Amino acid sequence: MSVTIDKIGNVFMRREGRNPGLPPIVSGSHIDTQPTGGKFDGNYGVLAALEVVRTLNDLQIDTDAPIEVVFWTNEEGSRFVPVMMGSGVFAGVFRWRRPGPSRIKRASASVRR
Repeated sequence: MSVTIDKIGNVFMRREGRNPGLPPIVSGSHIDTQPTGGKFDGNYGVLAALEVVRTLNDLQIDTDAPIEVVFWTNEEGSRFVPVMMGSGVFAGVFRWRRPGPSRIKRASASVRR
């Protein structure tokens, strides 16, 4: 699989198909969450898409169209506004610009030894 990361931080993992000119079959989810979103919020969709690709590879199944697993960034808007920023920039709904301190809603860090 080839992996690309766009300018906003969305991750695209591509498994080629027999006909790379076909539009890809896309599956995935966001990788951010909310405090009450639950431990599988967002990431479960990414893992499910990866499992599909792994199963196709294990069974040596070729597809006509390429398959792409997508990790959308900042969909919940828990760190930066607006919500659905990653997919919005990808779709051309939002114009990308580098986030500055005034756009950060909450910042924290912790270090464990």
